[in-house]
Amino acid sequence: MKNKHYLAILLSLIISGTALTAFAQDDGAKIPSFGFARGQQADQLVLNQDYVTLKLYVLEGGSNNDQLIPGVMVAVMDAAGNEFEGTTDSNGAVVFKGQPGTWQFVLYKDGYKTAKMAYNVTQSHAAAAYLQEANLARMQSSGQYDGQVALTVLVHEGSVNGMLLSGVRIDGSDAAGNEFEAVTDSNGSAVISGVPGTWLFNFAKEGYQSVSLQYNVSETHEAAAYLQPAAEAAQMQPSVQSQELVALTVLVHEGSVNGMLLSGVRIDGSDAAGNEFEAVTDSDGSAVISGVPGTWLFNFAKEGYQSVSLQYNVSETHEAAAYLQPAAEA
Repeated sequence: MKNKHYLAILLSLIISGTALTAFAQDDGAKIPSFGFARGQQADQLVLNQDYVTLKLYVLEGGSNNDQLIPGVMVAVMDAAGNEFEGTTDSNGAVVFKGQPGTWQFVLYKDGYKTAKMAYNVTQSHAAAAYLQEANLARMQSSGQYDGQVALTVLVHEGSVNGMLLSGVRIDGSDAAGNEFEAVTDSNGSAVISGVPGTWLFNFAKEGYQSVSLQYNVSETHEAAAYLQPAAEAAQMQPSVQSQELVALTVLVHEGSVNGMLLSGVRIDGSDAAGNEFEAVTDSDGSAVISGVPGTWLFNFAKEGYQSVSLQYNVSETHEAAAYLQPAAEA
C-alpha cells in the first residue's frame, strides 16, 4: 500500500465493487478518540445519540499499489439521517463527524465507477474505500448487480443483544422471487443481494428453533435477527408471560431525531411475548406502549412519509425517539 502508516485489520463490506476496510496506525500515533459512548441502535429508533468521527481514505481498487485518490466527492448520511458532503484531500482522505450506527455512502469522481455502500460506524476510527476506474468496473464476487440492494444480516442468540452465531443457514427469496442461500461467518454475519422489496427468510441452525419471516429490504443496509436455543424455545412463552410489563414512550420526529414532532403516526407491532399493540402519536408526537420486556417489533406509518419497520430492545420503562423520512425525500 502506498501509505505505509496504515495496516488493514478488517475487511468489512464489498458492495458495487467497493470494499470498506477499518485501519489502525502502526507508527505509534493514535487515531483520534473523542471518548464518546457507543450508539445504542443502528436504525431509526434510538435511546441516545453521541457523535463519532470517521476518517475515510479512498483508494484506486484497480491499481497494484492501492493508489490514494484525491478529489473524490463523498456524500454521507449518518444513522440519524443527517446528511454531509466532502471531498478527499491531496492525501485521499476526508473526515466526517456524525451519529453512530449504520451510515450510507455515495462516492463519485469522473473516470471512476460511482460507488454506494453501507458501513457500521459505532466508534471513532479510520477506514478505506476502493473505487474502480470506469473501464475496469465489473460485477464483483459479492453478487451485487445494478438495480439490486445488499442486506448484511447479523444473527444473534436469544435476542439482538445476544452473542453472534456462526454457521446459521439462511435461505429465502427476494422481491422478484429469486432464491438465495447463505451461511453466517465466524462473526455471525452474512451478506445477501437481491431485488428490493419484501424478502422471505428462513433461518436454521442445529440446536436452535428455526425461524421464517418477511422483511422489507428497500435499500442497502444492516439488520439483526436472532434464534432461540431449542431447549429454551419450548419454555419461552410461559416464562415471558409471567414478567411484569414495561412502558415505552415513543416520540416520532420528521427527518431525524432532531426534526419536528409528528402527530397522527400509526404505530403497531408486538412485544417480546408476541402480544400485538397499536397506537397513534398525539399532538405532541408522542405515544405510550406497554408490553412484556424484551425485543419488540415496530411498524411506523403516516401518509406522506416512508413507512419504517424495525426491532428494538425494551428491557425497562423509558423514552425513545424515532423518525420518518418524507416520501419525496426517502
